[in-house]
Amino acid sequence: MLVFRFYKPILLFCTSALITSCSQLDERFLPNSHLQSAPEQWQTTSSTFVATNNTIHHDDDYWGIKLNQTTKTMLEQGLNGNQQLKIAMHRMTQAKAEHRATHANALPSLRLKASQRVNQTIDSATNKHTQNLSTVGLLASWEPDIWSKLADETRADWFSYQAQHYNLAAAELSVEAQILTAWLNWLEQSLLLTLNNQHETNLKHRLEMSLIRLDNGLASSLDIRNAQTSLYRLHASSEALRLKRDMAERDLKVLMGEYPKINDLLSTELPILDTLPAINTPHSILLHRPDILAAEANLIASGYSWQATEKRKLPSLSIDYTFDVKSSYAPKLFDLDYWLHAITASLVQPLFYQGQLTAVADKAQAQHHIALQQYKTALLKAWQEVENNLQKELSYQLQYNSLDQALVQAKSAETQTELHYSQGLVSSFELLAAQRTRYNIEADQIKMQVSRIKNRIQLSMSLGLPKNDLPQVK
Repeated sequence: MLVFRFYKPILLFCTSALITSCSQLDERFLPNSHLQSAPEQWQTTSSTFVATNNTIHHDDDYWGIKLNQTTKTMLEQGLNGNQQLKIAMHRMTQAKAEHRATHANALPSLRLKASQRVNQTIDSATNKHTQNLSTVGLLASWEPDIWSKLADETRADWFSYQAQHYNLAAAELSVEAQILTAWLNWLEQSLLLTLNNQHETNLKHRLEMSLIRLDNGLASSLDIRNAQTSLYRLHASSEALRLKRDMAERDLKVLMGEYPKINDLLSTELPILDTLPAINTPHSILLHRPDILAAEANLIASGYSWQATEKRKLPSLSIDYTFDVKSSYAPKLFDLDYWLHAITASLVQPLFYQGQLTAVADKAQAQHHIALQQYKTALLKAWQEVENNLQKELSYQLQYNSLDQALVQAKSAETQTELHYSQGLVSSFELLAAQRTRYNIEADQIKMQVSRIKNRIQLSMSLGLPKNDLPQVK
């Protein structure tokens, strides 16, 4: 009975506090048109891309290309070592801690107090008297959330944490895309360098043949000079390509977080384009793009922050409860019959700093309007990325097909020119021009093939394909 008498006021106090602090708000701060339709061009670019399903059916980490195990290992190591991802992870942890701290503010605080006071007095006869007073007790304080101000602040921090959670997912996708792009840059320069070296080897062989023909009176010194000129140009191209290749490799090392020996992680084979799944509806794309979800969460968080600052202008209610004993006699400190309850309720209305509260609310309102414009901008950029990458997908395919046909013609023209040159019907200049044309088309074909793969990566990101199922916020 004594124990119940001790805990009953505290239980009633905490129960009422918990009921009030758990009240939830249902308001949303999204614009009515936040799920706006995709542009018409996005729907009619090609019959290949048709919005048929609301769900994306593919494996996670899908980039629209077939990656071998070496490249997957490179991506995994890059995600583990990238510094920007570590910063994003710490920001998410920071936001989660802020949410926990704000949520704790909505709960009652309970403190244990123990103090000793020594008081001296002087009587009329100038005699000093010393009195020892000991105090032991419990202090509880609580601010009832009568206007749901604390609930707004808690939800604002929760959505801020959500935003950081999705920012981390977006950062992971961005880093993966950057690593793949840097690797493709390195691979492109490596393939061009190999092609250049092959052309240089062939030209050296033709120069040797021209010198023999010169000795036999079948070639002129002009043929030799033309061949040597082309050979020196190829030397310069080799050095330029080697420089670009090495710089691309260093860029890749930085993205992976350190300067390791990554030669074993660099695949020398271009990935094959995979079949794209059916493009989803605009609503489904928004649900699978972490950058859009982060912008939405930031918008909602700013709305709750603004609402909370407006409610700070209203009166606040605070309740303080004490259960303690004060005595100079030590045994009384442990006898609950001498412990006393005290409850104080106070209602406070801000008066002299209303201007400051209004200014803070105006600032929060402006921040909410900024977040709204940023959200709309993110949506517009999302549709722009979809349109641009879809058009590039089709355009690059047509360009690659044209280059493929051009290469067939260039090889035939080179073969015919070589035959005519051996018969003395054309000059060495015409032969070098035919060889240079074939080489340029092969180089353009490599560049176009790499561009198609890079665009496929960007297209997959713009459609929200790489992350089929975003991790849940906990």
